[in-house]
Amino acid sequence: MNLPESNRSTPLYQEHLALKAKMGPFSGWDMPIWYAGIISEHEACRTKAVVFDTGHMGIITVSGRGAAAALDRLVTAKVAALPVGRAKYGFLLDPAGGIRDDLIWFKRGEDDLLVVTNAGTAEDDLNRLRSKLPVEVQVNSQAGLLTKLDVQGPAAGPVLREIFGLDVSTLKYFTFVETSVKNVAVMLSATGYTGGPGFELIFPQEEATSFWRQLLAHPLVSPAGLGARDTLRLEAGLPLYGMDIDKSRTPVEAARMKFVELHKDFVGKEALLTRLEAGPSQLLVFFITDGRRAVRHGHPILDLSRKEAGVVTSAAFIPGLNKVVGMGYVGPALAHPGTDVIIKTERWEVKATVAAPGVNKK
Repeated sequence: MNLPESNRSTPLYQEHLALKAKMGPFSGWDMPIWYAGIISEHEACRTKAVVFDTGHMGIITVSGRGAAAALDRLVTAKVAALPVGRAKYGFLLDPAGGIRDDLIWFKRGEDDLLVVTNAGTAEDDLNRLRSKLPVEVQVNSQAGLLTKLDVQGPAAGPVLREIFGLDVSTLKYFTFVETSVKNVAVMLSATGYTGGPGFELIFPQEEATSFWRQLLAHPLVSPAGLGARDTLRLEAGLPLYGMDIDKSRTPVEAARMKFVELHKDFVGKEALLTRLEAGPSQLLVFFITDGRRAVRHGHPILDLSRKEAGVVTSAAFIPGLNKVVGMGYVGPALAHPGTDVIIKTERWEVKATVAAPGVNKK
C-alpha cells in the first residue's frame, strides 16, 4: 500500500508541540492552527502583539548582472525601477494571464533581490524563475538556510526594540533594512498579512528557536496560528492564494489590477489587455453577512431573485465585528459595494452585503 508522503515541518515544530498547538496540514506543511484559540489570538494581534511562524514560505534570492531587469519581464509590478530598500507586491502570471503566485520582492541592491513566495508554489516558482531568467542571473532557494517570523500588532515595534534593539521608527510600509542582532544577520521589513501594524524578520534558520523563545518571553507577545492569520487577513480584505486567487483567475477577475503595471512588458500582459477589453464575467468581492452563521468555501452566492450568481472562496467569523465576512466571485452587476446577495449553505440561506474590502481600518 502506498502511504501519503508526510508533511514537511518548520524548524519550530517541536516548539509548537511544547505549546500544545493544534496542528494541521497546510500546503504540504504541518503547521500550528491555533494555540489558546483563534478568537483570543486574533484579538491579541489587534491589541498587543503576536508572532507567527512563517518558516513554511518560500525564500528565493535572485542576483547577478541584469537580475532586476530580467525579473521585471516576468512579474506584474516594477522591479528595476524600485528603489533599494523597498519591497513590492505583485503577481507571477502564466501566458494566459492566470495567477501562478502572488509574491513580495525586496530590492537589496541594484541587481540583488530576495523573493518571498507562497508555501505551496515555492518549488514551481523556483523552477520557473530558473527556466525563464538568463543564465547569468543566479536563482537560489534559501530553504534550509533562512527562515521567517512575523511579529504583528500595535506593540510589535516596541517589542522588537526592547528584545532585539531593532529601531523600527524609520521604517515605512513596504520598506526594509538589513541589520544584525548580536552578530546575526536579519532582514527587518515593515510588511505583513494582517492589515495592521507589524514587521517580518528573515534570518538564519539555526536561530529560529532562540528568536521564537525570546519573543514569547515578552509579556505583550503570544503565539498565533494559521486560524488567526485567516481571520485577520479576511478582516483586512486580503486574498489567500489557492482559495481566493489561483491559476484559473487573472488579476482582472481578482480585482487586483492596481498591482499590475501595464506600462511595462511582462508574461501574461497581452492576455490581460484582451480580458480588460472584453470585460470580466466575474469579479472578486468582499462581503459582510448579517450574523454569525457559518459560510464556507464553495457555497453558492445568489442574487435576490435566488438565481445562482457566484461562489464563496473564503469566509470566517470575525471577533469584535460579531459577523462573518468573506470573499467570493460574482457577476459585475453584483460587484458594487452596497449590493445585497444571498449565500446558500447546506442548512440555511445567509443574507450578505458586498462591501469595500477591509473592515479593519487600523
